[in-house]
Amino acid sequence: LQEGNAGDCFINTLDFLQYHLGIKEKDICFVNDWIHIRSSSIDDIIKQYTAICHHRPPEFQGRIELEVARSHEQQSGTKMRVETGGRRAKSTYRIVEYHGDLCRVEVFLETGITHQIRVQMAHIGAPIVGDQRYGDLKLDQKVLKGVKNRLYLHAFQLSFLHPVKGKRIKIEAPEPGEFRELMRLSA
Repeated sequence: LQEGNAGDCFINTLDFLQYHLGIKEKDICFVNDWIHIRSSSIDDIIKQYTAICHHRPPEFQGRIELEVARSHEQQSGTKMRVETGGRRAKSTYRIVEYHGDLCRVEVFLETGITHQIRVQMAHIGAPIVGDQRYGDLKLDQKVLKGVKNRLYLHAFQLSFLHPVKGKRIKIEAPEPGEFRELMRLSA
């Protein structure tokens, strides 16, 4: 790794349905450092996402704070739900663009809980397009004609303090073309 630049290293985490930032394990020193980063405070790791949602959140920008817990295990993986006594999930969002019944939001995670953004956006009435677990399948059928059928959630920026050098490393992944295409078609 070069100072202040992650080069072509990626971070391998999160839901496999997303395009993510993932680590290519070719640099064993970096992988060992990554283990240290993963055990660091969430305050040291900044994760930003973009999502295309049905409807619009209740405010142009806002903070979502909910308690989230596992509801049950499915054959296809874990499902979470909003539940008093669950783990506190915090994030902020802002609407970047909207056309018709779709909006593109940027989400900044303050905590890192399984499916956090997906559960939170669905809970505030703006489920993510293509989310087969927490979304609205009927609305998906209407808007996904002519575009790729996928979860429209994308990790576009990750930054963290390098565990050895102490410099901030920033990794960015461009938004997939199908995001722009879906918003263009909804205009």
